[in-house]
Amino acid sequence: MLATEACEGYLPSWLGTGSGVSLTDSDKSWSRAENHGHDIIEDINNYVAGWTDWNLALDTTGGPNWAENYVDAPILVDEKNGAEFYKQPMFYIMGHFSKFIPAGSKRIEFPKTTTLSNFHRCAFVTPDNRVVIQFMNRASSAVTVSVKQTDSKTFTLSIPAHSIQTVILPASTATKIL
Repeated sequence: MLATEACEGYLPSWLGTGSGVSLTDSDKSWSRAENHGHDIIEDINNYVAGWTDWNLALDTTGGPNWAENYVDAPILVDEKNGAEFYKQPMFYIMGHFSKFIPAGSKRIEFPKTTTLSNFHRCAFVTPDNRVVIQFMNRASSAVTVSVKQTDSKTFTLSIPAHSIQTVILPASTATKIL
C-alpha cells in the first residue's frame, strides 16, 4: 500500500489550519508541519510501503492547479520570476524521514504508548543495520521517554514540546522486523 496525495491547507479554518498557503503565519505553518509528520508516522505504523506528498513545491498562491484547489506545500516558489523559494516547516519534517530512512529500510516492532495521545513514534532498521527511531511530540510540554532495546539496554530522553527527533542506534541481533 502506498500513501499518496497528502497535503495541508485544504480544510476551512473552523475545521483545521485553514485553506491555502500559509507563508506569513508561522504558528499555522508549524501546525501544518506537525499534521504532516503525524500523517506520515500513522501511515507508516499502519503498514504503508511508502508515502508521497501531493505537491512538494507550489507557487506562493498554492498553485498552479487546474481544479483551483490551492493548498500549502513544503516548498513555495516565487511565481513572478522563480528566483526565490521558501522552505516551509513541512519541508524539514519530511527531511527527518527522507534523510534517515533510506530505501530498503524495514519497519520494526516498537510498542505504542496508550497514555499520550499527542506523542507519536515509528522505528526502522536500515540496510546498513542501524535502528532509526522517529519521535514526534505534538503536546505543549516536553515528554520524557524510556526505550528498552531488544538487547535489554535502556535509554531515556526528553522530547521537547512541538518537536520531532530522530534517534539512530546500532541494531541488535534480536531486532524484530515486521
